[in-house]
Amino acid sequence: MATTTKAETSKSATTKPAPAKAAKAAKAKSTATGTSQGRAFDVRKAVTDAGYIAVGLGVLSAQQVQVRRQRLGEQLQSVTDELMSAAKQRAEGFKQLADKFPTVEVSSRIDEMKARVAVARTRANEIGETTRGRVAPVVDQLEVRVTELPAPLPRAAAPVVKAAKQLIAV
Repeated sequence: MATTTKAETSKSATTKPAPAKAAKAAKAKSTATGTSQGRAFDVRKAVTDAGYIAVGLGVLSAQQVQVRRQRLGEQLQSVTDELMSAAKQRAEGFKQLADKFPTVEVSSRIDEMKARVAVARTRANEIGETTRGRVAPVVDQLEVRVTELPAPLPRAAAPVVKAAKQLIAV
């Protein structure tokens, strides 16, 4: 059986902890103080970065809304152009018929054509209103999200929201 002397006991009590224990202690200390491998974790910077990311996402969303609005506007213009072209062709056909038939029949066909054009115009306006109705809530939602951001961020995003609202009003 090994006996330890008082000097050996006191020597082992004053020695430094094993390297693995020292590493665990340092890791626990760095976690408690908010540092990781010697770098300080800055909450303010993280929140600022998150705000910038949120504004960036808002800008991208506004751009996407604008692109969609433009595409819908182009589709609406295309449909309107087709309807107008068809109406002009019909009107031209009616003019040719007017030379062959009595005035009463031609005028009734012209009235019919005018009614069809009015219906087409009404439908085009309905499509435009539907498009505005779909885009407006997205812009309003974007504005609400931007106003919920920290104070400097809504001021930075205000021009984007204003531009999106102007695009809808067109």
